[in-house]
Amino acid sequence: MKKILLLIFTLCHLAGIAQNFTGDYRSYKTSFEDFTSAENNFIEESEFRIAVLIDENQTEGSIAIQDPRMPDKLLIYEVVDFLGKLKDKGITNYLYKCIPQHLDNRIETILTFNLNTKNELSLMVYDQKSSQYFFDLEKK
Repeated sequence: MKKILLLIFTLCHLAGIAQNFTGDYRSYKTSFEDFTSAENNFIEESEFRIAVLIDENQTEGSIAIQDPRMPDKLLIYEVVDFLGKLKDKGITNYLYKCIPQHLDNRIETILTFNLNTKNELSLMVYDQKSSQYFFDLEKK
């Protein structure tokens, strides 16, 4: 599993002409909301590693998230389409349709990069069952 993460990180560094979000990130705070069981909701402060590789056409790529509670299992989302860019109240949202590769039930997932006027970047992972938000991504 660590070899896959290293490969994704290496590809991110080699993709010089790729979309803006390509790169290695860290997030030190996340929130999770389970739409069916509120007792599963949480806010956590720990280091999440996020690798993003999206092609220049914004229609293909991968996003990998390493959760510190499961360090040997990567959460990998395959980008299958760019859904568009939305601006609202000083925040620009870039929406990507993704398919999770780490789940047996490959439920359609929307990953949204949120960029505010201060160029602070966050990431939301959303599907019909839950959402998770990674705050203040730092590029490494």
